Amino acid sequence: MCSRSLGMATTLPRASEEQLAQWVRSMRTDGVPVTPRMIQVMALEMAIDAGIDEPAFTASWSWFQGFKKRFEFTLRARTRIGQNSQGDGEEALGTFAARVAQVVRDNNIDVVYNADQTGVNY
Repeated sequence: MCSRSLGMATTLPRASEEQLAQWVRSMRTDGVPVTPRMIQVMALEMAIDAGIDEPAFTASWSWFQGFKKRFEFTLRARTRIGQNSQGDGEEALGTFAARVAQVVRDNNIDVVYNADQTGVNY
C-alpha cells in the first residue's frame, strides 16, 4: 500500500521546469544538440537545488516524456552532418557554385562533367 494519496506525486516544481525549458531553448539557440540524458541530468540537479531527494524524483523516462509534452519540445537527430539549417545549406551551395565557376574561368575549362555517383568498374 502506498503512503501517499493516489495521483499525488513529487515532481520538479513548475518554476524549476520553466528554468529547465529555458536552458534547453538557450542550448538549441547556441546550436548545441540537447539529448534526453542531458535534460534528465539537469533536472536532477535542479531537483537537488529545490530540496527534493533523489528517491523522490528520479527524472524518469515517463517524467521526461511529460516534460517534452508540457513544453512542446521535440528531439530529433539531424539527418545530415555539416548542415545546420536550410539557410546554411543554401549558403554552402552558393559558395561551392562560385568556387567551381572560378576554377573553370582560371583554367579555361570548356566542358564540365558531373561525376558524383558515377560507378567505376575495374
